[in-house]
Amino acid sequence: MNKIVRMLVLLIAGLAITSCHHSSSDDYAINDYGVQFKTDSTAIATFLDTHHITVDADYNVTFDTITAATPMTSIRNQTEYPLKDTLIVEDGINYHVPFLKLREGTQNRPSNVDSVHVVYKGLNLYRQSFDGSTNPIWFKLDEVITGWAHFLPNFKTGTYTIPSGNDPATFNGFGAGVLFLPSGLAYYNSAISTTAPAYSPMIFTFKLLALRYRDHDRDGVLSKDERDFASIPDANQSTRWTLHAADYDLDGDGYPNYLDTDDDGDHVLTKTEITAYTHSKTSKKVYFPYNGNTVTAMMSVLGSYTYSWTVPPGVPNPGNVASFSATTPGDYSVQVTNNPTGCVITTDNIIMESAQGLKVSDEKFSTCDSSIGVILVIAPGIPSCGSLTDPATYSNPARVRRHVDASCSPSN
Repeated sequence: MNKIVRMLVLLIAGLAITSCHHSSSDDYAINDYGVQFKTDSTAIATFLDTHHITVDADYNVTFDTITAATPMTSIRNQTEYPLKDTLIVEDGINYHVPFLKLREGTQNRPSNVDSVHVVYKGLNLYRQSFDGSTNPIWFKLDEVITGWAHFLPNFKTGTYTIPSGNDPATFNGFGAGVLFLPSGLAYYNSAISTTAPAYSPMIFTFKLLALRYRDHDRDGVLSKDERDFASIPDANQSTRWTLHAADYDLDGDGYPNYLDTDDDGDHVLTKTEITAYTHSKTSKKVYFPYNGNTVTAMMSVLGSYTYSWTVPPGVPNPGNVASFSATTPGDYSVQVTNNPTGCVITTDNIIMESAQGLKVSDEKFSTCDSSIGVILVIAPGIPSCGSLTDPATYSNPARVRRHVDASCSPSN
């Protein structure tokens, strides 16, 4: 059994030993996390200043000690793979953790809870190996040491080719890196082996070859999509990978969305709320919301539009928006003006009852401009797949609606 997977068993055993002995002796008291991090940081910094890194063409890594007889450039001062530093907050400690991005990768990025296919090696600061696999192995990032879950989303997978016969798959363009982990993000007070005693800062080299996106609660929405994307504007999509699925609990019931079969707490299963609807004019498939009751006007052509809503008594009129959230039952309709042509069309009323699933009004097309048409939709949440595109057909700057092309599959 690989040691990185044995963490949970060892931690439980370690805590049991600590609790058994702590009442009679302080010899087994767990070190203070802040004090231990300072000790680990000093040891890691010394390693970075006194060792040289060599990376071969297949991103295999070796470390050499710098001496007066063998002067070499230190890991900290070499420039081919600039030393990076990232902040991780855990156990009340601000961990500043150094790492090297040898290659980012070319394909898909995992989230903190997905499964990854990796080749890796674990070393102590004396360059002694305590764990590793030269053959690719699968890990679930929410079941291994937290340092891996924090860092692997920095990287992407590559491509692979499966040859005929018994030859192994060939991987190309994969992500590769080196992590210098303080013990608080590794095994902390658990002794893994004689070469990895308790409170050991560690070095991990790895290649991220492939991944599997997971759906923990089997609600039809991949766990990587059950994160608080609304907290990071669309313009900053490149940083959204930093969000953790465990941090998003929309309905506040104590279960994060990726483990919650009813994300918005309306007593309708999420897998029911993402039933697909196909637009009869555009033939595009839409996955309807599952994070609250949303009223949306969908346009059938590109253009610039003005929206004027009619809403039930007691509902604040949202004004000139393509979509908004509401919980009050009643009749909703919208008048849409094509700004360039002045053509106006009004939808039929659609009744919101108790939001027990998808409701769509009749499609309406104008008599003054055959290119303008509108559908009024009432449904729960955000979509499970796809990207916000085609702003007129799916007008929604607040990310309430995404369209799903035929190419969108559970692995996208």
